[in-house]
Amino acid sequence: IAYELVIGATGAYIAGDGVTQFSLTIGVFLFAMGIGSFLSRQVTNNLLTTFISVEIVVGLVGGFANTILFMVYGFLTGYEVVFYALLIFIGTLVGLEIPILLRLLSTYGRLRVNVSNVLALDNIGALAVAVCFPLVLLPALGLMRTSLLFGLLNVAVGLGNAIYFRREKLSKALPV
Repeated sequence: IAYELVIGATGAYIAGDGVTQFSLTIGVFLFAMGIGSFLSRQVTNNLLTTFISVEIVVGLVGGFANTILFMVYGFLTGYEVVFYALLIFIGTLVGLEIPILLRLLSTYGRLRVNVSNVLALDNIGALAVAVCFPLVLLPALGLMRTSLLFGLLNVAVGLGNAIYFRREKLSKALPV
């Protein structure tokens, strides 16, 4: 939801008509998440590497999404094309995350517990972002720095997973 809020707010600032911008942002983003979830079945190898890569790419592209949109609007034509391309690209990658994460977690517990934990934490995080974005982050950091913060958090999750699982793999490989 963080990137939906950032892109929706950017669209509202640039194009006006906040209701239309947020409606289209949410609808296209959710549609793209469905595409990502559907495509996740094609990921059969290297789940961890794919998950980490998705987190980092989402963080980089999502973190700079509003900068890209403002630059396109200010210096180029085709703002709408870039707007929807970013929504579809980021939404598709976000749609990959949960199915791949659930498959990764399948070795750590039962499916019903993993699904409920992942979805519960995802929805709690969505509420936290939905409340903090307009009440704390936007007033304190502004739109561009808030977007960069969300991007940094995604990249940190990706790198944190890479470090954690590399250490775990090394500790299992080394005799104690």
